[in-house]
Amino acid sequence: MTENEVATAFAAWLERDGWTISPGPDRYLDLYAIRAGDRLHVEAKGATQDKGIDADILWGQILRRMSEFGTPGARYAIVVPDSVKWHTLRVPARVRALLGIEVYAVTDNGSVARADA
Repeated sequence: MTENEVATAFAAWLERDGWTISPGPDRYLDLYAIRAGDRLHVEAKGATQDKGIDADILWGQILRRMSEFGTPGARYAIVVPDSVKWHTLRVPARVRALLGIEVYAVTDNGSVARADA
């Protein structure tokens, strides 16, 4: 599953949940969605040969794009194929919670689930 396929499936899932996909404040951000005062900043990654390194890069990307951190309504998420989620969950749960970064996984059939719940 490519990064584009992951982002497309996640965007469709968000829209079904009432989110509106919008241009974001950071042109490098993969997805930006708004709903009822919440703003969701999303970084996506596809399956690659070096899943561990690419997951580490993904974490660096979302951290660099947390321009609204601490601002009411600002939320952050990373989205990966289900086959990559283990690599993204190597960041300790406590750290993810402190930063407010949610992790989602997309299956091969396009369904989305929270990976860190």
